Amino acid sequence: MILKIDKDHQRFRQIVKGRIREDLRKFLTKGELIGKEGKHLISIPVRGIDLPHFRYGDNSGGVGAGDGKEGDQVGQQGNGAGRAAPSPAST
Repeated sequence: MILKIDKDHQRFRQIVKGRIREDLRKFLTKGELIGKEGKHLISIPVRGIDLPHFRYGDNSGGVGAGDGKEGDQVGQQGNGAGRAAPSPAST
């Protein structure tokens, strides 16, 4: 007897398999090598994978790019004249 979870699991695996194939196509490259065999030129198709890489350089904006300067303390705002929360022992 096939349980509902088994059908759901098979469907999930098919969806994931399709997504992997679809995403992999973005990174596949096609090229060719040209060689000579006697008087004739021959073309040899070559497939490759173009792996994504990080770009270094000027990364303006983004996470952690605030107005602070090197050496500033994190999490303090203003002049620190606020009240502290009660300690857990006093509650």
